Amino acid sequence: MNRAVDECIEEGILADILRKNRGEVVNMILSNFNDKLHYDSLRKEGYESGYEGGFEDGFEDGYKKGNMDYLKSQIQKKLKKGHSAAQIAELLEEDLSVIEKLVEEIQKEDTE
Repeated sequence: MNRAVDECIEEGILADILRKNRGEVVNMILSNFNDKLHYDSLRKEGYESGYEGGFEDGFEDGYKKGNMDYLKSQIQKKLKKGHSAAQIAELLEEDLSVIEKLVEEIQKEDTE
């Protein structure tokens, strides 16, 4: 940093200001430079963390929703064939309470 200031003085770039306030100018440049790097680094870390977390959450939510949609479609097919909730639970190898809850949701959706 001192070399850059010396070169500016030699070439007449802000020479008067740099001669009078050399220490203050160097400290200001270093302070601003470090602050900018620090804030850029924090911003990048925050972005990456948020992106990774959002991606993982979105993937997990999408996976769960996809599985639930598939299960509901299988239940609907079995209901159309006249199967009971207990029979569907056995056929799909799911807990009866889960199937009963989904049957209620499907029937509610059908009436809307």
